[in-house]
Amino acid sequence: MLDRERNSRHIIAITIYMENTIALTSQYITKFYFTKVVLWLTVLVALYYSRKKDNTDHLYKILRVYLILELTLGLIDNLISPNPNINYEIKSYYINFSNSLIALTEFYFFSELYNRVFPSKYSYRLTRSLSTFLLCFFVAIISNSFFNGTKFLLELTYALGTIEFLFIFFLSLSYFISQIKIIPETNLFNRGSFWCFTGALFYCAISAPFYIIGPNFPTGNSTFDLLLPALLYYLPYSILFVFITISLKCKTQIWN
Repeated sequence: MLDRERNSRHIIAITIYMENTIALTSQYITKFYFTKVVLWLTVLVALYYSRKKDNTDHLYKILRVYLILELTLGLIDNLISPNPNINYEIKSYYINFSNSLIALTEFYFFSELYNRVFPSKYSYRLTRSLSTFLLCFFVAIISNSFFNGTKFLLELTYALGTIEFLFIFFLSLSYFISQIKIIPETNLFNRGSFWCFTGALFYCAISAPFYIIGPNFPTGNSTFDLLLPALLYYLPYSILFVFITISLKCKTQIWN
C-alpha cells in the first residue's frame, strides 16, 4: 500500500515537473515574437535542400554541419535557459560557448565558399589568416572563462561575434565588387554564390550593430529587450537561411 502511494506521488511530481518545463520552454521559444520558430523552420528547409546536393563535396558537408549545429544547439538552449533548476553560470557557459562555436562554423563555411569562387593563393591566405584569428580568439574565450566572471565571458562572446560579422561582411563586399565587372555577361540571379553572399551581407550589416550593444542586454524594458533581438538578430538570421535555400535551389553549384 505504501509503495503504491509512493509511486503515485512520484508520478504526480514528474507530471507536474514536465508540465512546468514544457510551459516555461514554450514561453521562452515564443517570447521573441515567434522569430525563433521562424529561424528553426528556415534552417530545416535549408537542411532539406542541402541533402539534395552532392554528399561527397566538402563545402556541402560544412554547410550541413553548420545547419545541424545551429538547429541542435539552439534547441538545447531552449531546454536549458528557461529551466530554473539549472545553475545560471552553467547556462551562461553553454550559451556563450555554443554561440562562439556556431560563429566559427559559420565563418568557415563562408570562407570556404569564398575560396571556391576565387580559387587563388591570395584568397586562401586571406581566409586562413582570418580563420586563425577567430580560432585564437575562441581559445582566449575558453581560457578566460575559467578565471573571470560570466559578464566578461559574455562581452568576449559578443566581441567574437562582431568580428566574425565584420569578416564575413568584408568577404561579401569583396565578392560583389568583383562581380560588377561581369554583370553584363552573366545573370547573377542564377548563381548560388550571389544568393549566399547577398544573404550574408544583409545579415551581417543588420546584426553587427546589435552585437556591439549586446552585452548591455537586458535593459529592463521588456518590450525593447524582446523586439530588438527579434528585429536585429533572429529575423535577419532567418533571412540568411532563406537566401541559402534559394542558392541551393539554383541549377548550378552553390559556388558558381
